[in-house]
Amino acid sequence: MQVNDLVSRVKSHRCYSHPVFEHWAQNRPSTEVIGALFHHIRNFCDSTRPGLNLPLGLQKLGLSTGSDLLQEIAESEEDHGPHLAAMAGHILNRSAGRTICPDPFEKVAVEGKLKECSDALLGSLPGYDPKTGLMPQTRSAMAVFERRRRTDADSVYRSLGSAMALEMISYRHLIPGEIHCLVDSGLYHTSMEEPEMYYLLEHAGEAGAEAMHEHHALEAIGSVLNDSSEGLIAEGVDDFLNSLTALWDLLDTALLASGSRLRTGARSTTAEDTPERQAVKTYLIGLWQRILEKEVGPADDFFQLGGDSMGAIRMVLDIQSTYHVEIDVEEFFVEPSVDRLADIITHATSTVPRPELT
Repeated sequence: MQVNDLVSRVKSHRCYSHPVFEHWAQNRPSTEVIGALFHHIRNFCDSTRPGLNLPLGLQKLGLSTGSDLLQEIAESEEDHGPHLAAMAGHILNRSAGRTICPDPFEKVAVEGKLKECSDALLGSLPGYDPKTGLMPQTRSAMAVFERRRRTDADSVYRSLGSAMALEMISYRHLIPGEIHCLVDSGLYHTSMEEPEMYYLLEHAGEAGAEAMHEHHALEAIGSVLNDSSEGLIAEGVDDFLNSLTALWDLLDTALLASGSRLRTGARSTTAEDTPERQAVKTYLIGLWQRILEKEVGPADDFFQLGGDSMGAIRMVLDIQSTYHVEIDVEEFFVEPSVDRLADIITHATSTVPRPELT
């Protein structure tokens, strides 16, 4: 395995081209939805910055080049948390057209407002932690970087793989995506030259921090990649990509879709689309995306998306195990959509237990 093979691994993953930021720009989410999005994105980004013991672990393995490069990345990211919070507060104010965050540079106050938004929109979902305001998917994506506390060889190599994937995604997906939905879309009438948008200005472009971080991470991988480490490094790459994809799927499905409806008034929360039914739809979309390995909408046809009978059986078994209801496969075949399945499930029982979203 060569470094280019790992680069291709990242670029071919669904995370690399996930449409969450495109959907943000298209759907013009409400201010409350924006706050909830920033709450989860900010907490995830904060978890990726500390180098913890990863540079030390590389040093202990005699990999001084990799250690120095990762330490430089960690040091350059130390002060970026407040900048991201300031950008979030600024965008909230612009979205609302009034002052939501009186001082965007008051990090604690901004973070409190973001959590209020998350509590309001996601607090009823299963697995939501009211103390932190985080969903299981957010916590799982953050937990990948807790492994940096360990200095055994296996953990160090996995953490290095995760670091490489992180820097590639940050440089080529996350930062460009934020620029697209926050600046280029024109939704918030802002520019990267504004003081509150310094986070994007600092990270963007070939001369920005993320370009340097990607270069350092790839160089660090090249200094340690061999037959004994390549498998563990690849596992670390996949750990990061899979966990972040699950987080993007959650935010895209549970927040951006609902934000668009709330903004347009196209569908209100009626007896036909209660919070319980919306939770079922969120679960179903996640299930379909795992089976079909592609983006799914609530009205999409399972078979037109490439599903087959074996995939349908796998889906039905998962639903029956999760909700303890019987699904008539023939009824599903008549109208094979998430919307129709949500109707079947919610009408099958008066109290629908809501599963952990994975």
